Amino acid sequence: MIVRRVCKETPKEAINRQVVSEMKHLIKNTSLNADQIAIRLHFPNTSYICRYFKKYTGMSISEYRAGPLYPSHPTG
Repeated sequence: MIVRRVCKETPKEAINRQVVSEMKHLIKNTSLNADQIAIRLHFPNTSYICRYFKKYTGMSISEYRAGPLYPSHPTG
């Protein structure tokens, strides 16, 4: 697979990384709530986007939003 050789990750991992990156941007740089972010990113519902974010970051959307603007270490 070209993506795996170049990026050292599967296409699914690359997509998940990009989605989480976009979610983080929207959480930190807008006042959108989880419902609005779910709609913008085409998630089926708020519950799913909250579980997805927690799975890939280890924290809830509200925990991430309340944290420092620039974390001391990159999380992806």
